[in-house]
Amino acid sequence: MTHTATETKGWFRDRPATGFETVVIGLILFSLPSFEGPKNIFGFVLLVSFIAIGLWKRTFGRPLLFEWPIWGLVIVLYIASFTSEFRGMMNMPEQAMRWTQLGVVAVIVGRLSFDRTRILLLCAAFLAGGIYAVLDAYWVWSLNGKVHPEMRSVGQVNHSAMYVTVMLGAGLGMLLTRNRLMTALAALTVVAGLSFVPFSRSIVTGLSTVLLALAFVLLVAITTVGIRPRHVLGALVLVLMAAAAALFLPQLQPLIQEFSELISAGNVFSFRDKIFFTALEIYDRHFWFGSGLQSYEFATSIDIVRSEVEASGRSWSSFEDWYFPTNHGHNLWITILVERGVVGVALLLSYFVLAFVCFLQAVRKMWVDDDLGKALAVGSILILLGFILSGLGNTTMQNEHGQAGLMLIALSGTYFRKQQTAPKQS
Repeated sequence: MTHTATETKGWFRDRPATGFETVVIGLILFSLPSFEGPKNIFGFVLLVSFIAIGLWKRTFGRPLLFEWPIWGLVIVLYIASFTSEFRGMMNMPEQAMRWTQLGVVAVIVGRLSFDRTRILLLCAAFLAGGIYAVLDAYWVWSLNGKVHPEMRSVGQVNHSAMYVTVMLGAGLGMLLTRNRLMTALAALTVVAGLSFVPFSRSIVTGLSTVLLALAFVLLVAITTVGIRPRHVLGALVLVLMAAAAALFLPQLQPLIQEFSELISAGNVFSFRDKIFFTALEIYDRHFWFGSGLQSYEFATSIDIVRSEVEASGRSWSSFEDWYFPTNHGHNLWITILVERGVVGVALLLSYFVLAFVCFLQAVRKMWVDDDLGKALAVGSILILLGFILSGLGNTTMQNEHGQAGLMLIALSGTYFRKQQTAPKQS
């Protein structure tokens, strides 16, 4: 008898997505940056339909290699609801439910299987939703006169800029498909995303965009002709020359002005260094599981920081200038460390390692004849890099940009799931 190791019996065998589930997922991907209410409703509908159809078909699909860290990050939030010293000051289960919905929707996408046409349609829904969100943000910006444009559902400009990094990652990846309509949509997405970066005046997003462009050129070279020193050097020179030339564009002057103001004020890191010291001072109050989602402001309050400094025998007046309490960590790892503890940091690191392993293996095999495989692998790697690079200066993987990225990575993971194990004979 011949069988493959990918075959799984029982409640965790492969399950193709139904047409209804595919439509709902597409609606979520389209509405994420612009429609808060519908996005949440569609997420609930997806959960109910997934459970109902799963019970009917007696399978809840096969988990991805990098699914379990997401469950771990969810569970940690509920443990913190009982162990945090701030549990009486905020509704922690309600806060935990927000990220639970984000994570569970991504898990559901990863449990289902999609054919090529449906994957393209879902990617198109995300790209179209991103283009619409950028255009809508410009229109609202022209009416409200704010300093920065903001996406309707995402809100705050830094979160909007981080959503753009997900758009750029997915858009650049989809440029590699041979489907002309998808390529055109991807090109429009990249143009829309790039146009948003200077208006956001986000230095972190600007630097991340340059590094994502470099990574894209390198990945294309690797998947096309293999990695060679001259290709790496050529890609580096090409991207750096383009970045240097772009500095003279009028559209980038707001971003350059923002950076110049930080330098002239002697605050190159925009207080990120002091935020880092603040987190290190207090994180061990909730060492294992953190202080709970959205509790960063309470955990790093000036009274708590001062008590920790004085408890260690140091003078507060001598160290007061080292710290800068804020409402969130402005850094992915700092926020996770404070709100989900060292267990959360370990889980997040596991997610990145496992996801990178999945997609880098696909890139290493050079999917020359598989344009969609190449596009999904490259796009997912760029989204992961966007999480990490933007996460050095902002709290990524939260809210809409986090959900969009996790869903797209899970969607790509379903395409390569059949490659994770090789056939066996018995």
